[in-house]
Amino acid sequence: MYLTPTDFNANGFTQFNSFPSDEQLLSLQMEFLLNTFLALKHYKEETYIRQQFGLLFKLEGEDVHGNFTRALLVYLIRITEIQPLELNNLLEQVEAHQKKTIMSTYDMIIAEAIEERSRKEKKEKALEHILLIRTSLQKNIDIEIVALLLKISPNYVKKTQAALQKKSEILQFLKDKHTIKQIAKQLKISELVVEVIKSLKIKNK
Repeated sequence: MYLTPTDFNANGFTQFNSFPSDEQLLSLQMEFLLNTFLALKHYKEETYIRQQFGLLFKLEGEDVHGNFTRALLVYLIRITEIQPLELNNLLEQVEAHQKKTIMSTYDMIIAEAIEERSRKEKKEKALEHILLIRTSLQKNIDIEIVALLLKISPNYVKKTQAALQKKSEILQFLKDKHTIKQIAKQLKISELVVEVIKSLKIKNK
């Protein structure tokens, strides 16, 4: 979403008759606020962000704890596709005392992304197991065999099969507009089982 001249005038910037230029913004000397305005103004302009990376991080005030620097970097990373190797080059535009904060923040973002991908992969695998357990239940395949093939515990297979047998109750709750979390809590089953039943219901429509 872009800021407009109206947004600026509503916030007291009536001296500008149109959207302020970068030079006009920089002349305001409002410490961290002008960096925020510049970042918002050039939202989605990746070329500008790369070319003026140092300008965006040029602070009038003292960011003692690095909180603003971290927040600004997270925002810029979210709206661009800046890669680790590229960041090293961009850091040449930044003040020396900010580089450590920026790098540690970027490392944190990467770590969170890896963790999120790991969670997503684990969830996808768990959903796949539930679908296979559902198939085994329909075909009356022995629990021990299913557990052996999927490399999971027989108790988990048994518990999941019991939850899948509550399909009619799950569907009724879904029809009544209950959330997945609410249904799982009410029936004392895994949210993933409810999610599988819901996805199958949608596919069968």
